[in-house]
Amino acid sequence: MPTQDPVSPREARNRGTELLVSGDLDGALAAFLQAATLAPDEPSCRQKVAEVLERLGRTREAIAEYEAAARLWDQQGWLLRAVGLCKVILQLDPRHSHTRALLADLRARRGLPPPESESMTLTLAALPPMMRATPAAPAATRPDVVAHLLRGSPLFARLEQPLLHLVSEAFEPCTADAGEQILTRGQPAQALYLLLRGRCTVFHQHVDGHETTYPDLVEGDVFGEVALLRSKLVTASVRAATACLLLKLDRAAFEQLIAAEPELRRELQRMGTERMCRTALLLTRPR
Repeated sequence: MPTQDPVSPREARNRGTELLVSGDLDGALAAFLQAATLAPDEPSCRQKVAEVLERLGRTREAIAEYEAAARLWDQQGWLLRAVGLCKVILQLDPRHSHTRALLADLRARRGLPPPESESMTLTLAALPPMMRATPAAPAATRPDVVAHLLRGSPLFARLEQPLLHLVSEAFEPCTADAGEQILTRGQPAQALYLLLRGRCTVFHQHVDGHETTYPDLVEGDVFGEVALLRSKLVTASVRAATACLLLKLDRAAFEQLIAAEPELRRELQRMGTERMCRTALLLTRPR
């Protein structure tokens, strides 16, 4: 009997992404586990396993995988990614002692001061009441509050304090009602968004009127970056599925930010490439 060619870690991961997009979480988990077995030193594979386990509600297992991925990112010199995953774990379990110790070590090596207190640690999973109830209130626009929120995002946690403060002043809190259109495909790119509260639907409307939907955007997700990086039109429409609270960074501030932080540009490009691959898979799927 002919033998099948061995599957590479990349093929297993791509298969996992395809199954995840289709909504088959169990199949995606199996594929990402295969990728992690084939490439045990690749932290992105362990991170994907953790993300699917979290979506399946298997929180304890997800935390273990997130911790393993964080340690691998650290070993390979990706300190900021390790910090970001530690924050994800502490959103799931604020008392996770191993992660608290690892995060303290990572912050010390990064030269970051320890959090002033637990009450000052604002994360995407626990916004202050003033941000939840009245995001347009003057207190909600203070750069220090916005800076705390940005530190909860693995993408922006990498910024040094002076740049973080400037970016915090540029970000604007905004809201969207359920059903409100935030981005419209084909329109000029105007801003990058960070979703703090709520859920958004992403879709592509075809010429015949039917819509292809993509995985929803959830708290902590960034969107709008693909069109801004490519200086093109918005590639997919985004609609608020629930009442949403967001941070908005307009085009001019975005361009200044990525000019000052080349690593941030590379990370956004990586995110955008993965999103476009998922989009292509959906658009070519038979109806």
